[in-house]
Amino acid sequence: MQEHSELTRRLDLNGLKPGDRFEIEPVNGKKKKIALKRTQFNFISRHFECDYMAGCFAVLPEMKNEKFNVQLSEVTNTTKTKASRKRYIAKVIQGGPFKLNGTFHNESYLEQGDKLEVGYNTIFFKALDQTITYGDSFLEKNRALINSELPILLQGETGVGKTRLAKKIHEQSQRPGLFVQINIAAYAKNLLESELFGHMKGAFTGAIADKIGVLKQANYGTLFIDEIDSLPMEIQTKLLLFLDDKKITPVGGLRELPLDVRLIFASGRDLKDLIAEAKMRKDFYFRLTSGATHTIPALRDQPVKLGEFCRDYCERYRITISRDLVSFYQTLPWPGNYRQLKGHLDQKRILASLDRLEFDRLDEILLSESTDLMSFVQEKEIEPLRVIKVAYAKKVFFQNDKNLAKSAALLDISTKCLKGMLAS
Repeated sequence: MQEHSELTRRLDLNGLKPGDRFEIEPVNGKKKKIALKRTQFNFISRHFECDYMAGCFAVLPEMKNEKFNVQLSEVTNTTKTKASRKRYIAKVIQGGPFKLNGTFHNESYLEQGDKLEVGYNTIFFKALDQTITYGDSFLEKNRALINSELPILLQGETGVGKTRLAKKIHEQSQRPGLFVQINIAAYAKNLLESELFGHMKGAFTGAIADKIGVLKQANYGTLFIDEIDSLPMEIQTKLLLFLDDKKITPVGGLRELPLDVRLIFASGRDLKDLIAEAKMRKDFYFRLTSGATHTIPALRDQPVKLGEFCRDYCERYRITISRDLVSFYQTLPWPGNYRQLKGHLDQKRILASLDRLEFDRLDEILLSESTDLMSFVQEKEIEPLRVIKVAYAKKVFFQNDKNLAKSAALLDISTKCLKGMLAS
């Protein structure tokens, strides 16, 4: 009974429904996209084509004269609230078993995101409204700014996608030059001026030839300067002059060189703090922010974006991430944001033997690291005790295979109380 309830719940969340679509990647030939609008659909080899001329079917190429017929049938399930839900089940009519997300079956319910293999052909099932919208609304709301020459300052934690957004801004600005990037923190102080502005042969010891700086490389394009908060005060002055008159003088040079470069800056810190610490000039700060300042929210504050990222990842790598696993990820703090999430998914995908990712040992490790009590002590603030309690309850719940009663007993609280904490 418990297994049936869990299946019903999963189908309510993720089950394949009428109107959803699937994409066929045949072993040879062109891809096909089809909406699931009939109560029955068959994937057949050419041997059975005559039998299904009046039905709804797709003839798939076969190898080694194999014969197969896998039928999708609409069925009706009743939920706990007595509501009827239409779902689809795949069943072998003729031939050998099909492969669903890496394992063989003769019959199985289908979910959005599933990967079905019939013979040597692959079918991907997707929700009707599954449109990849992972990205930033900043692009849509600021068309005039993007097409201008004004500088842009992007702020946010590490891994939130500042570089990605900067590239998108460049692409949509349609500037003819290159997108060039430099991370200020990656260079020694005595090399930064040369990296930015270039130098002339003989300008200093070791300057055996002329060097083109990143500003000149980005002429007619965009220069993305990451970790601008690490820029030394003396170089701030020279970059400020470029922002004012769009001209540079290479180290050791005598002539000014006019450039047409769009500048995008990024920082993981609030630049006003640097002014208070006398590490940034006020006039330089005002010039940086003369165009637009945009703060990209942390991943933990955007559960919907996290879901979109996971769908995008599934599309790119042709895998499936279970809905429960995505829900679990939406409860974690992700201090490394999208970069940390992608790295975690890459590790799971490479080490997994199946095409469907579920909660496993790697997620247990992630959970343990994420709920370390020390991780809740931030640089400038301490999280409320309620937040720590909720995180710990979720840790116990997932470490005990999502057994509500067992987890509640270990925590010495009621199942109702635990349900409330899991939902928060």
